Parts: sequence; structure tokens; C-alpha cells
Amino acid sequence: LDTIRGPWTVSFDTRMGGPAAVRFDTLGDWTRRPEQGIRYYSGIAVYQKHFDAPGAASLSSGARVLLDLGGVKDLARVRLNGRDLGVVWTPPCQVEVTGLLKARNNTLEISVANRWPNRLIGDAAYPAADIKDKHWPAWLLKGEARTGKRYTFTNYDPYTTASKLLPSGLLGPVVLREAGK
Repeated sequence: LDTIRGPWTVSFDTRMGGPAAVRFDTLGDWTRRPEQGIRYYSGIAVYQKHFDAPGAASLSSGARVLLDLGGVKDLARVRLNGRDLGVVWTPPCQVEVTGLLKARNNTLEISVANRWPNRLIGDAAYPAADIKDKHWPAWLLKGEARTGKRYTFTNYDPYTTASKLLPSGLLGPVVLREAGK
């Protein structure tokens, strides 16, 4: 059928330093973004897109349609028009959308989760004032708001500001195609 083009709305968890919502004109690696809250983000971000698929009307009877996500770092849950289509994490990152795709007004939601190292690398720029002598911070034990600028802490952290960031996000391209073609 075709590549799903145009901007995406992407929402991050603000409690983990990400922006509430941002527009991505093209899909790409979070670590190449200028915003620190995206570049060093670790967690789940939700991509949303509304699109038309006029080619859906011309599909042959019995044709199976696949939504191929292209590159995904590291796993994704896909929803089309409110229907949960499951989780993908290994190539080919694709789900079947037969019978769910409409010629107009489709809503696609892709929740992408990456790994923790990027947040640890970003946090390495700030002092570890919260952690003393490998004990849990007092604010955590008391259920209070965290102090300092770090979003994470761990008792073993091999990362520094010089560590290489891991590719993250929905890299694409996101393509609709007939199975077997």
C-alpha cells in the first residue's frame, strides 16, 4: 500500500524527564534529538498518528495486510483504531491489520520502550548527592519527592557522560503492505 508519512505526536513520561508531547516531523533515533529530555530518556513513549489509507479500498478479496514498523529500539505495542495488536521486539517488527484498516480516519498508536542506560548516562552529568555509602536515599525511604537533578539511581552504575547512548525509539519507516508483496 504505502509508507505512513507526515508528523507524529509523541508523548513521554514527564516524571522521567521527557516532554509531555512533542511533534516529530520524521521518525528517528531519540539520541539524535536536541532535547535532553528525549536524548537521555528511558521508558515508554507513545507515538500517535491519524492517517488515511485510500489503497485499502482497492485490496483484493482475502488479501492480508501488514503494518511494518521498520526499526524499533527496543520494543513496541501497536494499536490500530482502538484494537490492541500486540507487542513486537524482533525483526521483522510487523503486525497484521487485515480487516482493521479503513480507507479514511485511521488512528495508530505505537508505544515504544527502550532500555535504562540512556537515562543513567544522562544522569551521570549530575552529582549523586542522593546516594550515600550505597544506602537508599532518605527521601525514597520516607516516600517524599526526590532531591537533586537525577531521575534514577542504582547501587551499580558502569555509565559515565562519555558512555555511548543506545539507539532508541521508533526508527521506521512505518509501511502498510499486502502480505507476500
